[in-house]
Amino acid sequence: MSIQDEASEFMRATDGVPPHPRCAECGVPMWLVAVDRVGPIERKHFKCQACDAELVTRENGQDTGQQNA
Repeated sequence: MSIQDEASEFMRATDGVPPHPRCAECGVPMWLVAVDRVGPIERKHFKCQACDAELVTRENGQDTGQQNA
């Protein structure tokens, strides 16, 4: 399988995956830095590499709050 085929397969597999959230402070796409699972709840922790703001989302994608570090 060529690298182009692998890239195409990856892109098809990630269709429908939501993009990373944008920082409410500066608008830069945030990086996923951790995922926690507590029982049935999954929390994703994002961090802005530009201004260090942090965001935690729940399994259903609902925002649980943004904080500046």
